Order: sequence, then C-alpha cells, then structure tokens
Amino acid sequence: MSDRIYLYAIAEADSIDALDATGVRDAAVELLREGDLAAVVSPAPEGKLRPRRRNLAAHHDLLKALMEQATILPMAFGVLADSRDQVSDFLRRHVGTLRGQLEQVRGHAEIGLRVEWNVDDIFTHFVEQYDDLRTLRDSVYAGEAEPSRQEKIHLGEQFDAFLQDARAAHRRTVEAHLREVCRAIEGDEPTDETDVMNLACLVPRDGIERFEEALGAAAQEFSDDFTFTYTDSMAPYSFADVAFEEAQASGG
Repeated sequence: MSDRIYLYAIAEADSIDALDATGVRDAAVELLREGDLAAVVSPAPEGKLRPRRRNLAAHHDLLKALMEQATILPMAFGVLADSRDQVSDFLRRHVGTLRGQLEQVRGHAEIGLRVEWNVDDIFTHFVEQYDDLRTLRDSVYAGEAEPSRQEKIHLGEQFDAFLQDARAAHRRTVEAHLREVCRAIEGDEPTDETDVMNLACLVPRDGIERFEEALGAAAQEFSDDFTFTYTDSMAPYSFADVAFEEAQASGG
C-alpha cells in the first residue's frame, strides 16, 4: 500500500474539532497536526487521479464543509505528498508564512467576478465605438487591393491597444465600487478577446450582501453590451499561496 498523502487544506490545529467526512474517492479524511497547524489529508488514491467531475466535486465539497468551522488555506486539486513526514516537515518549515496567510483570509471567502463584452463581434464593436480606430480601418481597406500584411498587423496592434485601455478603464470603474467591501482584489489575465476582467475578490463572510449591492451599483455604470457574472462564496484559492509542490521539488 502506498504511503502517499493527498492534501486538501491547511488550518489551525485547534480550529477543527472532528472530521466526519470523506474526500476524493471516498477516502477517510484526517488531521495531520504539527504544532499549532494541521493539514487536512487522506490516503492518496491508488492509480492515476484525474480531474473528473466527481473527483473535483469531492475535493471542493470537503473544502466547503471545512470553511463552515475553520479558516483554511485550500490546496489545489491533486496535490500529493510522498509521506506524512514530508507534510509535517512542510508545516514546521513554513509555519510563519502559513500563519500569516491564515490571518489574511480569516473570516473571509473568495468570490470570482467575470465581466465580458456581450457583442457579436468585438472588433466591429470597437470600430463603432472609437473614431480613430474606425478611420484607420477605413484607410487600410479603402482601396481595391488587399491590404498588406504590415497594414493588417498595424491595425491589429491598434485594436489591441484600444482593447487594453478599455479593459483598464472598466476595471478601475468596477474596483472603485468594490474596494470598500473587499479586503483584497486580484486579477487574472483575460483568456478571450471578449473578456473585460476576471477578478478574485476576498470578501468578509458577513459582508456578502454588501458586496452584491456594490457590484450591482458598478454594473449600473455599464451598458447592455456587458455581462456580469459572479460565483458563490468559496475557499480563498487566489489568496493562499501554499506552494507545497515547490517545497517538494526542492526537498522541503
């Protein structure tokens, strides 16, 4: 039988009274204590662990249950340790950093916010919005001849510049409303041209309603060309930098 351990979260050792729960593949979950910290772990599943819906749901459901009784630093899905000793050593060596991060997220949850342009064609939308871009587009395609590669590249670069400026301006508008109701806000790089922003918001757990009100006020400043979507409150993944894999690779 393998000695490998699956990690779910880090918490203060005295913050979780009992664990009547199962984890990925119905594995029994336990607390591995080291000083005043503890790792929530289970035996590593046999065979290759894939991020299938059932496995992901088991991981996230356990974290959600843990959040009901403790402040936690969540681990990403699929983090494994070679042994219990390796986990204990990690907790000992990084106790100061982990304590600091637990204090940062105490009493808070993460809410993800995504804003998108709700338009049929993002380039056409920008051409209609910005005179300078429309003038450049018209000059590039004014003649009967096909524009040169360099002309197309220049037009694309100008479109991207307008896109980045618009994203930055819209993010400032949204953050102006959310700053007072969030402890911290982090942003991820857009993954699609129609993405305006992807934000992770660290929100007091007793302030979710105020966050929603502030978000509603922000959305009022945008036209129907934009779509706002946000997640339920969840474990603070974006605000927990528990780099166990790096420690493992360096022998920590």
